[in-house]
Amino acid sequence: MRKFITQPWPRVLFGEGTSSEIGNYCKEFGARRVMAVYDKGLYSTGIVEPVLQTIEAQEGIALSRFDGIEPESPDYVVEALGRAAAAFDADMFVAIGGGSTIDTARAASMYRYCTDIPFSECQEKMFIPLPEDQVNGIKLIFVPTTAGTGAEMSAGGPLLNTKTNIKGGPFFGSKLSVLNVLDPTLTTGLPPFLTYTTAMDALSHAIEGMTGKTRSPRSDMFCGQAVEYIWRSLPKALENGQDLEARGELLLGANLAIGVETLRHLGHAIGQPVGGMFHIAHGHTCALALPPAVRMVAGSPEIQRELQLIADKMKLDTRACPPGIAIADAVRNRNRAFGIKSLKDLGLTFEQVKEAIPQIMADGRLLPNAVVDVTEADVETMLREMYEY
Repeated sequence: MRKFITQPWPRVLFGEGTSSEIGNYCKEFGARRVMAVYDKGLYSTGIVEPVLQTIEAQEGIALSRFDGIEPESPDYVVEALGRAAAAFDADMFVAIGGGSTIDTARAASMYRYCTDIPFSECQEKMFIPLPEDQVNGIKLIFVPTTAGTGAEMSAGGPLLNTKTNIKGGPFFGSKLSVLNVLDPTLTTGLPPFLTYTTAMDALSHAIEGMTGKTRSPRSDMFCGQAVEYIWRSLPKALENGQDLEARGELLLGANLAIGVETLRHLGHAIGQPVGGMFHIAHGHTCALALPPAVRMVAGSPEIQRELQLIADKMKLDTRACPPGIAIADAVRNRNRAFGIKSLKDLGLTFEQVKEAIPQIMADGRLLPNAVVDVTEADVETMLREMYEY
């Protein structure tokens, strides 16, 4: 059996309507000055204000609002939120939204103590220089409204350095939320494209987690369950966005897929640079990158058991072809059926796409987690599949 070490998990509250309890938890965790973090588009849907009202109803808690979140978590938004938090003297963030909101809030909760330096400098050094008496930063409650990134379970996430146009760290060690609130009712208004692409991000987390060097019996259990939830519930949620059972399984699948001690590998190693360079939504690049990533590792003898487990969770027939190929083909076919655009359809030339190769090959974290050694030619092959699809 493979060696592994467990990491702490944040506290999770799951269930329909649980977002109505957030104010009580702010009180329980001793918050006095809460800053709510979200984007304007989400606020316009009407799901944010009821959550904020549960906080405002608490005696002794002051509430401030920050609605300047942008897609892909650019560095200047981290800076703006950090400075706003410092000016308000916030002791808690309640971040409501998708991965960009959660990743930005996590970074800003630390950056608020060192706002005199550019955040891009923190990214380049891969750490935030906190004062010794503020090693824990601001307390965090995360309320995901997309079922994709699972960012609420992570201690880090990709942020866009607008100086270099590269998405990356820093990662924040043990900086975890004090509570994650998973309320499926907050995801029912998610439009089909976002429902699909965020789910493919979560599916990528699960499949890559089960097939990389950091896999373990825990990833079989948690990521395997995530694969089952996501694969069977995604069509149901697309057919009926109000299906709370399907929405709940997608939300829980995203949470489980990233809540274990595994790293992603080829799909994210390729998808993140391509998305950052060409400003493509992360879930979209995950959908495109997952089939060629699985195809690249499909022949590895050491993960055949895991690939068969994934295929079984997806209810795929592997009698006619190896499980890895069956998985890659099934994901590609579902992408095509949904209408996911290739990189070519997005208006790029393949010469432009190849410009991402040096950045991909420089990845020292995710690329080495693949069970096969990857060359530049291999990366070009994977990019070609994402381009032509």
